Amino acid sequence: MEDCVHNGHIFWITLNDKTTRDTLMSNLKSKGINAVFHYIPLHNALMGMRFSTRELPVTEEYAARVLRLPMFSEFSEHDVERVASGIRAHLS
Repeated sequence: MEDCVHNGHIFWITLNDKTTRDTLMSNLKSKGINAVFHYIPLHNALMGMRFSTRELPVTEEYAARVLRLPMFSEFSEHDVERVASGIRAHLS
């Protein structure tokens, strides 16, 4: 519908490892693109540690690889291409 806008607020990618995620995040930041670490596993949060002593290595490994990309209702096609180009340039 023409009179509607999306309410999307999270778009993320999963990288091969934490080092790749961190270097990409830093590289994008140097280009003025705010991509951020997205996910702290609940069992590692303060409240989670109060109620659980379980280790969840797969959850922790994936959490270290997730990068949240900028996304908001005014995000233009130009913005999308700028972010995608920054990612492509870094990963190629």
